[in-house]
Amino acid sequence: MYYLEEKRITMAEKIQKREEEILNIIKEYWAKHKYSPTIREIVKKSNINSTSTVMRYLYRLKEKRLIDWHPKMPRTLHIKEKTPC
Repeated sequence: MYYLEEKRITMAEKIQKREEEILNIIKEYWAKHKYSPTIREIVKKSNINSTSTVMRYLYRLKEKRLIDWHPKMPRTLHIKEKTPC
């Protein structure tokens, strides 16, 4: 008798997938509207149900220097351009 093994992903892989999902949402929204999405708009488009969870992922992306925003200003979220080495 053979058992099918489920693909198990680690928590780090899950976090990385969510971060990529959020980055893609920001890129697509920016391309369509020419300004950044709000936190609530990111929640609506993602599989995440909490604004605080989205903020936690955004802070992780900011720590990795992939995105940035101006505090206390709406719709200032932007993706940083990667510079060639």
